[in-house]
Amino acid sequence: MPNSSASGPTAPTRPAVHVSREQLLSATSEPITNVAARGEESGGSRGEADSPATTAHIALLQGIITRLANNSASSKTWCPTLVAALLSFAGAAHAPQMVHATVVPILIFGFVDIMYLATEVAYRNLYTRVVQSIRDGAYTKNVVYEAWARPDATFVIWAIASWSIVPYYALVTPYLIAIANSLPCWLPRPSRST
Repeated sequence: MPNSSASGPTAPTRPAVHVSREQLLSATSEPITNVAARGEESGGSRGEADSPATTAHIALLQGIITRLANNSASSKTWCPTLVAALLSFAGAAHAPQMVHATVVPILIFGFVDIMYLATEVAYRNLYTRVVQSIRDGAYTKNVVYEAWARPDATFVIWAIASWSIVPYYALVTPYLIAIANSLPCWLPRPSRST
């Protein structure tokens, strides 16, 4: 008897692709396309794109890139939140000198955001190289699960000049400097009783 749940029918789930370390290490070092071409001899007829190791490697790189992009977006969210909290505290405490402290989170989150973006670009380049090696038939077990992409100075300079960094942090910083210079004139002064 079918389940008559009130929540409605559920979508069928796809089985997860699992590759053990032993299966991965027992693969030959020849390109995956050559192994697929010998499908009858090796007992399988998978192409290079259908290989579980290839699919898992691409998914691994895509996951890393997605996490880096999300962390970069989070730093852009946390920066104004913390700056607004510091500005509110400065106004409530009648301490205009605290406004200058808002530069610290801007610098920290700006640096973190630049490094996330530079690392994301380095991983995108690794992803492109892996996909190109799959297309060229040069994907071997030596590059399976290669997931190390370190940003060099070129990536960092590119990230600093990126459209997602320059407009955001270049506009926030002068705004805060202007607020810091004009803050004492619009803060209410505490009344002195004599």
